[in-house]
Amino acid sequence: MPGAADSFLDVVDEDVIQQQTIVIPSVSPFNVQLTYVPKGPKRNINGTVDPTTVYIQNWMEIEGTPQQQNQYNVDYNTGLLTFNPRDAGTSLVVQYKTAGNLITASTVNTLQDATYVLEEFILHPYVIDSDLVKWYIHVDTSGTLSTSTTP
Repeated sequence: MPGAADSFLDVVDEDVIQQQTIVIPSVSPFNVQLTYVPKGPKRNINGTVDPTTVYIQNWMEIEGTPQQQNQYNVDYNTGLLTFNPRDAGTSLVVQYKTAGNLITASTVNTLQDATYVLEEFILHPYVIDSDLVKWYIHVDTSGTLSTSTTP
């Protein structure tokens, strides 16, 4: 997991530089899905893509379908890379900045569930075990958790 990822939600922040090793498929379609959606495209004044967007050393990012070897196209909405068939089977290292994760319904649900648990803990700081014993959860000033059968 990347260093800027939140392990609770498995999301990544915007502008985190990723490095990913890929292999172009040997059969059609000659596409590779990046782990994260790249940020971009960032274009220089002359219209060429800034190599800090999605960068593959000694390769050229183009718009449209790659017509020559060592060319690739990036779909900045999905993170899908498209390559020329003559590059099939090639292993590459791709570097790119992430756009960050989309907020999905499941992410919101996870946060909502966690919030609900915290609210319940504040209102009722106990759990009842299978023997119907009420266990109280205590947090001391250092943040250490403990349990007991007394409030």
